[in-house]
Amino acid sequence: MSKTLTFDCKMSCSGCSSAIERIITKNKDKLHIINYSISLEKQEVIVEYDNEAGDVTDAIILDKLKKSGKEISLRQ
Repeated sequence: MSKTLTFDCKMSCSGCSSAIERIITKNKDKLHIINYSISLEKQEVIVEYDNEAGDVTDAIILDKLKKSGKEISLRQ
């Protein structure tokens, strides 16, 4: 089963969104990411992942995305 997370992410240019995309693509298999989208206009990142994999949590995905250096938080 999959779970979709929406993150608020402060991005000011395409370089910012590229930094997020590099992290996602680098960790896609490890984080069991099925699909993702990044919107510079909406300042959001949407990640769909397989939450039945057992070793991945929302917090782990958030921690990975924070490595971009961007201000990012899980939308409630």
